[in-house]
Amino acid sequence: MNFNIYCDESGNSGGNYLDPQQPFYVLSGWLVPQNISYRAKNRVKHFKDSYYGEKEELKGSEILRSNIGQHNANTLFREIGEYCTPFYVIAEKRYCIAAKIVETYLDPIHNNKIPMEHTWKNAERKDIADLIYNTCERAIEEFGRVYKNPEVNKFTQVLELLIEELNEKGFIELGKIFSGAYDYMDAIFEEEFSMIEYFPNNAMRTLNLPIFISFIQLIEEFSTKVDLKKVSMYHDNTKQFYKAYPEAFNWYAAKKKEDFKLVLQNGQVILSSLKKLKSMSFTDSLDSPLIQAADVFASFLNMYSTRVMMDKKISPESKKFGKLVIGGLLQSSKSDGLRLTDLVSSKYFVKKLAFSQGLIDELPSKESLIEYPRFSLYSM
Repeated sequence: MNFNIYCDESGNSGGNYLDPQQPFYVLSGWLVPQNISYRAKNRVKHFKDSYYGEKEELKGSEILRSNIGQHNANTLFREIGEYCTPFYVIAEKRYCIAAKIVETYLDPIHNNKIPMEHTWKNAERKDIADLIYNTCERAIEEFGRVYKNPEVNKFTQVLELLIEELNEKGFIELGKIFSGAYDYMDAIFEEEFSMIEYFPNNAMRTLNLPIFISFIQLIEEFSTKVDLKKVSMYHDNTKQFYKAYPEAFNWYAAKKKEDFKLVLQNGQVILSSLKKLKSMSFTDSLDSPLIQAADVFASFLNMYSTRVMMDKKISPESKKFGKLVIGGLLQSSKSDGLRLTDLVSSKYFVKKLAFSQGLIDELPSKESLIEYPRFSLYSM
């Protein structure tokens, strides 16, 4: 059986990772068997005509402003859930800066204190990113600003600030390891600049392209495990990434002499090529009811995540959404090994999500999550 997935995003702030009003970026979609996609589309059309007949199309930013609108959105998700499977990736922008710091300064090619095999130890690297997230506020702020307008000397200044903060908090050994990047600052800058220049419209300076790649990996992994025949992707029109998304997609979709599946330290799988996900194209949301449904879904995910993170009041309908979508999907992904979601976020945010779902009785402070790391690279 062939399948289609209709997707859209929420929280796009370009290269601004520090926007306090938009702490998350979300990419989500609905996977539906091709031969019954018309039923799901008709459900969305019927919903729009019944609740928002005066609107040209469904927009989450408009619908979700009230508890009634959130109730309506939950109704929509239940109805199309009879035919569609939801997928999503949530990226916490501030954590992504911490992860980018690790990627930049702890690259074995550009740091003489890092063994090459540490590249694949993503669990340890995520722990380091979490440590930076919890302890190095100034370095994160400065790196976020520098990344928008990169210069060699500014990359060096961020490294100095990072090591200073690590030393202040007692993580002296980790600071020494980061110092191994000092001799490679020109090469680090050149690589960052060349990656930014490779894709049009500064696509690599935003979260959009990396999260898009994570999303297609998520869909491919799921489709392979359940042995779907063929999947076609439809994304809402986006001028900024009209060239970058297809170029990234085609890099994975192109036939390769050698295909491989890389299993990282924490069990995450990286696929070198796409076998099930055969095509991606852009579609105007006005012409696609299911892309409109993806917009509402992405917006609700973003709104819920933001309110949880900022300790804002969560409406009754948002709580229902969180329990069904956030809690339910996260639990199902753990239980049967079929990942429908990916969270690129700090452990602190995960704890906040768990607290919002009543899965833990007390929310730990960010400070309580700081612990001295025990990394294998210390023994090198």
